[in-house]
Amino acid sequence: MTVGISSNGSLRNVDKSVVSIFATRGPVAINQAQAGKLLAQLREIEPNIESIYAEYVHFSWLGHEISDEEQSKLLEILAYQGGNVDSKQERVSDCTVAPRLGTISPWSSKASDIVRLCGI
Repeated sequence: MTVGISSNGSLRNVDKSVVSIFATRGPVAINQAQAGKLLAQLREIEPNIESIYAEYVHFSWLGHEISDEEQSKLLEILAYQGGNVDSKQERVSDCTVAPRLGTISPWSSKASDIVRLCGI
């Protein structure tokens, strides 16, 4: 699948198929203590690492282009743990870790049910 970015920030197939993928940044994934411990371990492998930061990213696979109203609902549903991403965090390099394609966790199954019940 070739993916492009639409004007509302969602990702979609460039071939104009009906499937779109909406990606949104979530809250911080590790606290400062966890980050410090992980940073120490990583510096044993690569001493030049200066810092580490992790956040959740949510991908929503939709059967249609997401409307502004649906996007607002989805962002409201995904706002948990007291808010979203640390917007001041400078992103120097990225590494995305995700489950294998086709893996469905209990959390994602429940989230899918909630999103469907909200009309998205």
